[in-house]
Amino acid sequence: MSILRFPKPPDGQKIIAIVVGVIRGILRKISEKASKTESTSDNSSIENIDNIIQLLNEYKESVNIHTIKIENAVFKEIQYYSEELFLILDEYSEKIEGYNIRLRMIKKKINDLSSEFNGNIDNYISKKIIS
Repeated sequence: MSILRFPKPPDGQKIIAIVVGVIRGILRKISEKASKTESTSDNSSIENIDNIIQLLNEYKESVNIHTIKIENAVFKEIQYYSEELFLILDEYSEKIEGYNIRLRMIKKKINDLSSEFNGNIDNYISKKIIS
């Protein structure tokens, strides 16, 4: 049996720090602007409504920018663990294939799943904001 050489693990704390920083930054920025806006009602001016629409659009853009950072960090972590898993699977490929398990299909599924991850956080947050 040979010695496996694993890639350098990602810094999981970095992802948590990014998420916390993003949430704090977005909330601080939005709450500052929201506190300066007048509440709306049926009698609100078009200018007030436009200000609120602009505020929500800025919020959505800010969320989008930051979710891309989070998704990239998570994607790097997924890549790391996928590479590690692939190394282990390759190491034991003869045994695994002896059980009629197709390594190529496992690798393809993992790669497909990790590529589908892109954009999901932003879509989820956008749906939560709307509902």
